Amino acid sequence: MTGQTQFKGASKLAVNRWFHSAANTTLASLKDESAVIEAFRMLCPGCVSHGTPKAQRIHQQFGDDIAMLGLLTDSITTTR
Repeated sequence: MTGQTQFKGASKLAVNRWFHSAANTTLASLKDESAVIEAFRMLCPGCVSHGTPKAQRIHQQFGDDIAMLGLLTDSITTTR
């Protein structure tokens, strides 16, 4: 399975608020789809000038054939 990752026992997404989504998205709900997760901070110049435009180009090229998740964060917290 080159280029693919299986999310066995993947962590839940800790989301405070969803935008442009009809329902809460889970990693389990994406298991049969191709997905891109773009994590960024608005205060990160590289994120805004490079990462976000790349994510927009992927969405323009693939449209609804790929799930695009943009994760905006002001801090990174991990829980186990």
